Amino acid sequence: MVFAAGLGAVWAIAAVGLAAQATRSPQKADVVAVAGCLGQEGEIWVLTRATEPLVPPRPAPSTASTEQGGYSATLAVTAQMAKEQSHGKERYRLTGFLKELNVASHKGHRVLVRGPLTTEGTEKRINLMSVTMVAEDCGLL
Repeated sequence: MVFAAGLGAVWAIAAVGLAAQATRSPQKADVVAVAGCLGQEGEIWVLTRATEPLVPPRPAPSTASTEQGGYSATLAVTAQMAKEQSHGKERYRLTGFLKELNVASHKGHRVLVRGPLTTEGTEKRINLMSVTMVAEDCGLL
């Protein structure tokens, strides 16, 4: 009987721990649009000389999206807008759908990328959702 009561207490404590984990919400990662030079450092794909996250033009109040900062908001950032941006000083590690988005075909190109931005220590990472070529090279603007 003591064994059964002890086992019941263990199960109760485990259930409380699982409930606490289930109520924690995951950290929100803002979806951004960034322009920069696509390169490779060993196995790692990076965006160098990159801009800060680009801000889409503000829509008219009647057409404003309720999804502020989401992927749909970044769609308003066009390749032309990215092309007109000066090179930046940011560096981002690219993760996610690298093969599926055929990132290797854009090596050395200036590109516009979209995806959730996260940071791990001092490293900024973008989990790719899209890649669009802006220019065939990363020449100076």
